Amino acid sequence: IGREVVTLAANSGDLSAGTILGRKRGAVTSAAVGTNAGNGALGTVTLGAGAKEGDYKLVIVEPGSDAGKFMLEDPSGAVVGHGTVGAAFTGGGLAFTLADGSNDFVAGDTIKISVAVGTKWAPYNAAGTDGTEIARGILYDNVADSAADQNVLAIVRHTVVIEDLLTGSDASAKAALKEQTIIYR
Repeated sequence: IGREVVTLAANSGDLSAGTILGRKRGAVTSAAVGTNAGNGALGTVTLGAGAKEGDYKLVIVEPGSDAGKFMLEDPSGAVVGHGTVGAAFTGGGLAFTLADGSNDFVAGDTIKISVAVGTKWAPYNAAGTDGTEIARGILYDNVADSAADQNVLAIVRHTVVIEDLLTGSDASAKAALKEQTIIYR
């Protein structure tokens, strides 16, 4: 059976065995890739629903004086949006503004935006924006609420489960767990 110990985030509530779990996303960092001509800065990156863990790639595709256009690729390499330097951008589960610097960006300047894999788990929340909107596992045993993080056992892969015994399941959770070879019966 595909069980492992995971860290349940503090104040997750009293949970029963069979509760669907999600994993909170980790920190976001960004850095220029190589030597960019432009010296603008990426503002605070806000994660929203659909943000993926891994490295996003922001590439300047059309330079401009005190402006310019960029595209953003998600960690799988899919283009998730186009934006303008100096204007608010939302796409691929990320929201940010790329500020212009004293040196303009040129075509090909690249910035890597990394969304770290989270280490804390919490109950699955289909409406969440912190990573818990993606079902990642199933709580194996009952757990009492705690003001501190706690280690718990979760089913995370290669298992057949009885759907009627699960708490918090929906079509999205079922599909996400199936990708991890957790099959409903």
